[in-house]
Amino acid sequence: MTTPRSQIVEIELDKPRQFRFTIFDARDACRYLSNVPGKGHVDSLRLIMLLASRDYDAWAAVLAEGLKHEEEGLRPDRALRYLSEYVSRGGDMAALAKAIRKAGELGGVWEPIDEGEPEGGTSGGTSAHPSAVFKPST
Repeated sequence: MTTPRSQIVEIELDKPRQFRFTIFDARDACRYLSNVPGKGHVDSLRLIMLLASRDYDAWAAVLAEGLKHEEEGLRPDRALRYLSEYVSRGGDMAALAKAIRKAGELGGVWEPIDEGEPEGGTSGGTSAHPSAVFKPST
């Protein structure tokens, strides 16, 4: 089964990548994280909270799941290396968070955030910090 082009979000890590994050990918990321010592049970709401708090196990799991369609066999450890290299080159975590969030919205994982609506008392939508992007839907 091929992915509809509309569910793919372009991201930049070690190279330009095509990221997709469906409900199946979210389920698999949650299952992976639920088996990481100290994480406890992880569902989609907890996943958002982990991403917002910059839990790098969560970022690695989400990146691995969202890129496995492009790089077969990608594991969270390698995805974390991609993220580490991206950050060390001055990569923008907030831009990456927005792209991941957008892919999750397109894949039906999360409800869209209205970027025209102030969040947390700021105007103009999301702030530069990833926690502003990964807020639970109400």
